[in-house]
Amino acid sequence: MNKMNRFTLVYCFLMLLVFVNYSCRTYPVYLAEEAEIVEEVSEDADDADRDILTGAAALPPLLIYKTRGDYRNQVPVTLNEEKTEIINFPAPQDLFYGGELAIPVSLEQGWLLDIRGIGVGVAFLSMTYEEYVSLDTIPTAKQLFEMILDNDPVNAMFVCGNRFGNEEDVIRAERIIRTDDFSDCIRLK
Repeated sequence: MNKMNRFTLVYCFLMLLVFVNYSCRTYPVYLAEEAEIVEEVSEDADDADRDILTGAAALPPLLIYKTRGDYRNQVPVTLNEEKTEIINFPAPQDLFYGGELAIPVSLEQGWLLDIRGIGVGVAFLSMTYEEYVSLDTIPTAKQLFEMILDNDPVNAMFVCGNRFGNEEDVIRAERIIRTDDFSDCIRLK
């Protein structure tokens, strides 16, 4: 093999390595914080246009659930799978949404619309939202565990798309409940 062919072969091989290296690279997913989202909407746009044109990095799920007791005003915590310890509990400021307490919205037939962000491992404390946010010091997870009213309070839980933080969420959730059509929802429990 002459010198020119060898050079061409080595050159092609190196270019192939460079191409494969850069074409197969994965990049981390970046979700913008709410403060980083820029609204670029004309001042002439009406509210409906603003809602459509304003972007959001990630919308919370439209989560509707039904409990075996009335825990609407009770503080939610998250238990591990074995239900033997609390793995997540809120700071007092976490219990607010839009400047108001994030108490779930009462829907038809005893269903609730989650505002705070609960999940399958939810349990409810004997402490209400009002009592919890007025605490000077937050109890430890072990102390909170002793305050659990029911470690398996949820009868049914569904995610039905995204929540937009407006009255349309309630209308959509109640339509699903009223028609008993959960076909577009994901059953969590």
